[in-house]
Amino acid sequence: MKLSKIDVNCFAVQELNTFKLSNIVLDTKLALKTLEEEIVSEWDELNSLEVMGSRNNYFSVPNTKSSDYAERLAEFSDDKKVIYGIRHMGGNKELPFINIKPNFDIKSFKEVSEISETLKNEHSAFKPLYLSFWSPREMDEGFVGSTCVVTKSEVVKALQPWESEESLELKKVKDDTYYD
Repeated sequence: MKLSKIDVNCFAVQELNTFKLSNIVLDTKLALKTLEEEIVSEWDELNSLEVMGSRNNYFSVPNTKSSDYAERLAEFSDDKKVIYGIRHMGGNKELPFINIKPNFDIKSFKEVSEISETLKNEHSAFKPLYLSFWSPREMDEGFVGSTCVVTKSEVVKALQPWESEESLELKKVKDDTYYD
């Protein structure tokens, strides 16, 4: 299955909208083009027979087959769609979750529950622990999550350090075979 250009654009627009970018000068057309390319590239890679087979062999989850690792597209009412697939936190077989990329803004726990209910049986052999998605809003209804912050590096450098920050070091990845 291929994603339509219209679908890819809708997913890219929504992904861009998950960031509050008002403080950053951004070429929106270039950003959307880049996101569209990343969405298609990830879809194609994760749906390749080689990658699905490799993931199936690596995780060796009982009662699963290579095609269970495919990225899929779920359609809901009002033209709402979700790209989704199984993931494992840190490559750990014991930490499975369903990664979702919606083409709409998830606004409530109710919407998350509806998505979860629709997708849960398809990945039941993995026993996923949670759904993972990006949202521009805070949700207080039983959500646990991470916060991604986007800003200029000058702003980050000017911030007061937090406890234990001195032990962090950013390095350019020279050997990316870890991702193979």
